[in-house]
Amino acid sequence: MPTAAAQTKVQGRALSIIAVLLAMVAWVLSAMWWLPAPGVSALPPIQPRPSAATRVSATSDVESTVAAAAPAEAAARTSSLELTALHSRWQRSSLRGATADGEIGFDAQGRLHLDRDLLRRFEHYLTLIGEFSLDELGQLLREASLREHGEAATAQLMDAWKRYLGLRHASASLATRLSLEDRWIQLQALRRAWFGDAAEQLFGEEADYDAYTLQRMALQNLDATFRDTALTELAAARPPAERQAQYEAGAAQLAEEQTRQFDALGLDAATRAAEREALWGAEAAARLQTLDAERALWQRRLERYAAERTALLQHGQLSAAERATALAELLRRSFDGPERHRVESLQVAGLLPSPG
Repeated sequence: MPTAAAQTKVQGRALSIIAVLLAMVAWVLSAMWWLPAPGVSALPPIQPRPSAATRVSATSDVESTVAAAAPAEAAARTSSLELTALHSRWQRSSLRGATADGEIGFDAQGRLHLDRDLLRRFEHYLTLIGEFSLDELGQLLREASLREHGEAATAQLMDAWKRYLGLRHASASLATRLSLEDRWIQLQALRRAWFGDAAEQLFGEEADYDAYTLQRMALQNLDATFRDTALTELAAARPPAERQAQYEAGAAQLAEEQTRQFDALGLDAATRAAEREALWGAEAAARLQTLDAERALWQRRLERYAAERTALLQHGQLSAAERATALAELLRRSFDGPERHRVESLQVAGLLPSPG
C-alpha cells in the first residue's frame, strides 16, 4: 500500500495533467469563437489608415467627377434655355393661336400611323420655314411629342419626320428636263424608296390626283368635240369628296386670279364687291373684301419701310456701324417678330417695293 507521500505525489501529477487539458480546451474554444459561422463570410481584413497622399488622391477623384459632370449640367441648362426661347418664338409666330392641322396617331400595339393625317401635321410645322430652321422645327415637334406620347412613340415620330424631309429634298432634286409623266414615275419610286409599303397609305390620294391630272393633259390634244366629253366623263369618274375638293381648290385659284385682274384694272371696292357677290355670294364677297383691306394695309407698310430703308442706305454721313444699327432699329420699329422674318426674306429676294 502506497505511503502518504506517494499518494500526494500521484495526486499532484494528476492535477498537472488536468490543468494542461483544461488549458488546451480553452485554447480550442477560443479559436472556435473567432471562426465564421457556417454560410457567413469571414470579416474583411482591417485596412491601414490612408496616408496623406492617398487622401489627396481620393479628393482629386471626387473633384474630377464633379468637374466632369459640370459640362453635362451646363449643356442641359443651355438646352432648356434654347427650348424656352424656341417656345417664345413659336408663340409669336404666324401660327400663334392656330389649331394644329393633322393628327399623330398610334395603333393598339403603339405603332405610329403612317397616313395623310401625319403628313398634314408635318406640313403644319413646315409652314414656318423662313421663321424657323428645319432643326428648330424638329426640336419643337419632338418636345411636343415627348409631352404627349412619351419616348418610344416619339422615336418613331422623329424617324418618320426625318424620312419625310429626306423625301422632300430628293423630290425637289428631280431633273427639271424630265417630262411630267417621267417626273411622276420617279416621284412614285422615291416615295416607295423612303417609306416602303406605307407609301400607298401616305401618298395614295395625291398619286391618284397626279395621275388624273396627267390624263386631263393627255386629253387636251383631242379634237374639241371629243375633248369636252372625255374631260366630263373623266371628272365624273372621280369620288364625290375629291370632286368637291377639286372644286374648292379651283374656286380659290379663280378668286385669286379675279383679284389680280381687279388690281390691274384699278377697280374700286364697290365694283369689286358687286362682281364677287354675283359669282361667289354675299358671304364670300365680304371675306374677300376683308382680305383686300388687309393686303392693302400690308402693302402700304412695306412701301413706307422700303422708302425709309432706302433713305438710310443713301445717307452719306452715317458710318457702316451706324447705318447697320439704324436699319435694324427701323425693322424692329416697323414690324413684329413673325413679320420681320417675312420682310427679311423679301429683302434677300429683292422683292421689297421700289420707293417712290
